[in-house]
Amino acid sequence: MVYGICFCPVSRKENLKNLKVADSKTLSEAERENLFLKLDKAKGFVGWALQILSPNTISTSMLQRAKYNLNALSHDAAIGLVQYALDCGVQLKEVFVDTVGPAEKYEE
Repeated sequence: MVYGICFCPVSRKENLKNLKVADSKTLSEAERENLFLKLDKAKGFVGWALQILSPNTISTSMLQRAKYNLNALSHDAAIGLVQYALDCGVQLKEVFVDTVGPAEKYEE
């Protein structure tokens, strides 16, 4: 599974929207490649990062004695990416999350 974060100044939010950033599951491979090129060209105002969870990591987490389920993995990946942006000095004002499981858990 791949989790990602994309961030930009609030004043450039419309520019980000115009790039047609979307959940990768809704995009074809060609659209994902094109989006990557657009993000690279927009690097003057857009930052991004990925966290990749390998099948081995997911399986090991779910099968260990103290279970660590997919909802928890997803939650922690999202939180880790937000923390990464903060650690890079990004001053976040708005966060939009495509959640796995209850959205309330992400708000906590």
